[in-house]
Amino acid sequence: MAAAARALGTPVVSGNVSLYNETGGTPIYPTPIIGMIGLLEPDGLAPNGRDPLPGAAGVEGDIIALLGPWHDDPADLGGSTYLNEVHHLVAGRPPQIDLELEAAVQRCVIAAHASSLLRAAHDCSDGGLGIALAEWCVWSGMGIHGDDATGGRPAVIDHPVAVLFGEAPSRIVLTIASEHWDQMVALAEERNVPLFRIGTVGGASLTVLGVEVTVAELRDRWENGLERALATTRPDSPLGDQISAQVE
Repeated sequence: MAAAARALGTPVVSGNVSLYNETGGTPIYPTPIIGMIGLLEPDGLAPNGRDPLPGAAGVEGDIIALLGPWHDDPADLGGSTYLNEVHHLVAGRPPQIDLELEAAVQRCVIAAHASSLLRAAHDCSDGGLGIALAEWCVWSGMGIHGDDATGGRPAVIDHPVAVLFGEAPSRIVLTIASEHWDQMVALAEERNVPLFRIGTVGGASLTVLGVEVTVAELRDRWENGLERALATTRPDSPLGDQISAQVE
């Protein structure tokens, strides 16, 4: 933690770790929480300052790209949300972070934003690249379709589940106006940060990397998934009964 704070220049000011809490007689996973301080300097307060970027925004024809390394390795599923939710397994070693690369990726995004090259930027930390793309579609209300141009990424995906749901760090989904793509490529090359073209904004579906689902379906699952999950809570669970009653 100290090494990360030094590498990223981000002070840790507080924190808490819950190791022994229980809910409904069931133990929870250890949940470390780290309080940190950062500084956002909008226009007028700092040279080349910019207002914070949204997580999802764009217009038809914009390019969706991945800034950071391309990962196609089943080991990246260790400790992942996918492994827990789909296979009910808490196993494996979470992907390890390269702090030098992480700092380079973040600084590249800051530089691109300062040069007005980006419409949006969204991390891949919560569920992986597939979830980040799905969230982009839900939040923006627009679709993404894969391009024939791979933008440097491999033409063949060996482990699509790992690509979509592996939780390797140091990756950010960018939305870039098509006229700024060449500048973004040059900036990433200058800073020695990988950049891969994923798709183009347009249509009413997310159709990339082997995924094909409508934005309407994604939104329905996003907005109504919790209520449906609670409706299937085990009848012998007092906590489930309490939550279900509150929802109703």
